[in-house]
Amino acid sequence: MTLVKTVFNKSWIPYENRVDFYLGSKVEFDAPVTTVHGFFFNEKNKLLLVEHCRRGWEIPGGHIDTGEGYEAAMRRELFEEAQMEAGELILLGHLEKSALEAKPHDCKYPYPLSYCLFYSGRIASREEFCGDESIVNFKFIDIKESRENAWIQSYEVYLDEALKLLIDL
Repeated sequence: MTLVKTVFNKSWIPYENRVDFYLGSKVEFDAPVTTVHGFFFNEKNKLLLVEHCRRGWEIPGGHIDTGEGYEAAMRRELFEEAQMEAGELILLGHLEKSALEAKPHDCKYPYPLSYCLFYSGRIASREEFCGDESIVNFKFIDIKESRENAWIQSYEVYLDEALKLLIDL
């Protein structure tokens, strides 16, 4: 794994924090992986975004169920959110989230360390879109347009890595 970026105090983490961005194709840590996220492309090399009812447009992803493997979780989230299936999944890297203060009494996430994995892949098949309780729509967008999305700007290091691998997908 290669450390490529460090950011302090991401606003979506409810305590003082440090987030390290790593690139690499292996999971080499023991702390809990809480979520998986994926950069998925169609045959025209357009990026899939899903529209969350509260957060807006983002890439597919979500929490890992108890006992579920990482790739299985990514495939489940993609299907639940967009009714799509991916071919081969490629692990791009991970975020390492570190707490820099005492644990808040209402903290519901692993503490003081946890991880989020980022994958890439091509859409292999789709069914009719029906969404779920939180996802209301989907779209495929050009890479240039995707860079205007605030969520993607936060995780652009993984988009850039996915684009390097796009030819191999």
